Amino acid sequence: MNGQWEKVVEVYRLAEYVHDLRITKMGDTALHIAAFDGETEVVLALLEVIKENVSKILQIKNKKGNTPLHLAAEVGDVETCHAMATKDRKLVSSRNKKNETPLFLAALNGHEKVFRCLDSHCDDERCYSFRARNGDTILHAAMSGEYFSLAFQIILWHPELVNYINQSGFSPLHILANTPSAFKSSSRLRPLDRLIYQCLIVEELKGGKEDKKSICPFEKRGRNTIDTGSECHQALTKSWGNRMCSSLCLSKRGNKKEDVENSQQDSSSMSGMNQREESHPNYIYSSCVKFFNLITAALNVINGSPRSTIWSIDKILDEKRRHIWATQVMNQLVKHSNLYKKVIQSTGETPDDKDKFGDVPDPTKVDPEQPSHTEKKDDTEDKKNDKLEEKKNDKDNKLEDKKTPILIAAKMGVSEMVETILDKFPVAIEDVDSENKNVALLAVENRQPHVYSLLVDRKKQITRLLRRVDNNGNNALHLAAKCGSHRPWLTPGAALQMQWELKWYT
Repeated sequence: MNGQWEKVVEVYRLAEYVHDLRITKMGDTALHIAAFDGETEVVLALLEVIKENVSKILQIKNKKGNTPLHLAAEVGDVETCHAMATKDRKLVSSRNKKNETPLFLAALNGHEKVFRCLDSHCDDERCYSFRARNGDTILHAAMSGEYFSLAFQIILWHPELVNYINQSGFSPLHILANTPSAFKSSSRLRPLDRLIYQCLIVEELKGGKEDKKSICPFEKRGRNTIDTGSECHQALTKSWGNRMCSSLCLSKRGNKKEDVENSQQDSSSMSGMNQREESHPNYIYSSCVKFFNLITAALNVINGSPRSTIWSIDKILDEKRRHIWATQVMNQLVKHSNLYKKVIQSTGETPDDKDKFGDVPDPTKVDPEQPSHTEKKDDTEDKKNDKLEEKKNDKDNKLEDKKTPILIAAKMGVSEMVETILDKFPVAIEDVDSENKNVALLAVENRQPHVYSLLVDRKKQITRLLRRVDNNGNNALHLAAKCGSHRPWLTPGAALQMQWELKWYT
């Protein structure tokens, strides 16, 4: 507990009985604490000491049901996870008291390298379909944390998880629809920021089923992780200034190549053409660099600080990366979704009450000549039956209140998702919620001009949608006239908000 890990390792070597000794109120062993503190070298040393009983020691759980591998996956220690999973592959599918596996915790905390490592050690296909207590899968966990890079890989490897529903009735597409900030349509950038946003280049997510068999980055102790070219480039060009310097170096190198080409007039015309084509991208890149230098200089004058400018550009770059990756994940979710197909999918719902309590006997079939204590028993069973029926009805009502992803997207203003779903499933235009409100009525009621404009472009459908009324008899104009305090326009000042209300109604 005081960080004297060298003494802990020495005690482990001398006394075998301390290997499974619990030293905290939560029932943690020294291996639990070392894994949670990220003491990789200590964990590897302890595993080497207890190698004879390593499988037994690694299966020890604390009061929360967590093994040392659970804690290592939670903090994102990839080398520790690989070392433990190598000793016993069954640990990857071990569950704690919340039914969470180490693989699930890696997805929940967005540790993509740990997830890939544990994924390579997962032999049982059921390991991927394990759910938490609330019915969430690893894809639900990644989507809830907005770890879109990880979610994209999970969809490519396990597309069947797209249609899994948790106990709240939410699929991963529902979760994404409830995250409008992940899409460009919900961003509020200043004019200059929008210009920078358009000029920045973001690499799209890539991957496939063949990446699933990738080897864990730590096959042996002391082996360094081999980064790909893009990762190395990203590490070397992390700051905006470094990106500019590297770009200028490339452009100067391109100019030097041009001078060499001009001095070699004796070369053939074909080779000269090829050399000019190779140097042409450097000219374009150099022009872009000079343009960004001009923009950066202007921003420095306005803001008075180069650091604030660099921070602002990095922030815009992160936002654009988030938007593009979220759109890619959305496309994959819609592609593999069977939301409008008559296919029965397993859900995260709890077992039916009938399965829990068994069949309830029919009181009308009870023999009237039976003793009175049997009649009391029947009365108790009748009450239990009534409670079960009420519980089942409440459950059905909750499911009816759940909106489809397109209705949630219309309400939240995610026009990208509304358009993608309508292109893939045109029948989704007929979806209504429990109040009989369709896509258009929800967009009007919640002041979502992007979604409304998208629907107006579909001239054959918008007229029919706007003629619909909800359960209270309200049409689109009724809903547009309502002004709730929880739905203000994103415009400063009461006068401008009133102006927007008039424009919206007319």
